[in-house]
Amino acid sequence: MIIKTIQLQKFSEVRFEEFRKKTIGFLRRNFAEWATGKDDVELRKYINSMIEFGKKYNVFKEINLQKLMHYHIQYQFDIPLRKNMEKLLNEGKLTEKNRIENFHRGLKSEAAMK
Repeated sequence: MIIKTIQLQKFSEVRFEEFRKKTIGFLRRNFAEWATGKDDVELRKYINSMIEFGKKYNVFKEINLQKLMHYHIQYQFDIPLRKNMEKLLNEGKLTEKNRIENFHRGLKSEAAMK
């Protein structure tokens, strides 16, 4: 059986749409106050922007993308990132999971200093 490029693209689109739907629910459940007044179109736009943000730092796993959204909402970090925070997500020798954990520690540390 030969899988055509168009079939792979369609499969990818379906997976992304499933992720978006799941993440809309995640955002509404976990960040109800933040999500209040935002319709699904607006939330999809936010999710898409965070997917693009994650790509810039080689963050592709669904759980880690959701963590980035969580941290963005919770800590309201700037995009584009400041150099010190960008460095935490760009540590090439670390796994995606470890880079996300280091980024979170950096955000918590900065929040504690305010």
